[in-house]
Amino acid sequence: MRFILADDNAQVCSALKLLLQTRTKNSEIIEVDNTGDLIAKVRLTHPDLVFLDWELPDLESESTAQTLRSLDPNLIIIALSGQPEAQIVALNAGVDGFINKGYPPEQILRTLQISR
Repeated sequence: MRFILADDNAQVCSALKLLLQTRTKNSEIIEVDNTGDLIAKVRLTHPDLVFLDWELPDLESESTAQTLRSLDPNLIIIALSGQPEAQIVALNAGVDGFINKGYPPEQILRTLQISR
């Protein structure tokens, strides 16, 4: 699988990257820290799944989700946020799932439905 981690917090990216590397085989993980790079990487690499920081500084949440969908209707978009109340807004904007940045690894994996 090919993943894009779109988050400006290096610690969050490192933790997710480590979790994905240990639980998925032959995965490619691309990190970006802004919306412009995210859109460019989606166009260039055609990922299977994007982790999208819902508080990314330059993110226009609803339009970014729509742009990503227009680039690849099959793209899975998982919103990330440390604010639980963002879940409803993110899901209404068209993302496929929501992960609270405070979730333990097991709950993240359940959300992603990734098994060993």
